[in-house]
Amino acid sequence: MIKRLLKLPIVMYIGLLIVKIISSTYTIRIVGPEIEKNILKKKQVPIYASWHQRFFPGITLFAARKPIAIMISQSRDGELISGIVNRLGWRPVRGSSSRGGA
Repeated sequence: MIKRLLKLPIVMYIGLLIVKIISSTYTIRIVGPEIEKNILKKKQVPIYASWHQRFFPGITLFAARKPIAIMISQSRDGELISGIVNRLGWRPVRGSSSRGGA
């Protein structure tokens, strides 16, 4: 029941709205922006890392960067987050170190 509910588009849109509202309250300072610029100039693909507790600021930072692939756990929470990042135009990669990460 919960799995079906989490897949409803309205739930995902509400989740995305909440994430965007929370993300708008952060101020982000990029340390060493020339590193990213050099990588992109060489037509290479940068790898960004963020931890769970830093997910919302990451939304603000990465919103304009596409394509983005993001690793998301295979948990129920991950199902909701996966739907949200799909709507951001990102590609969710499902798995973790203990479930399906290989």
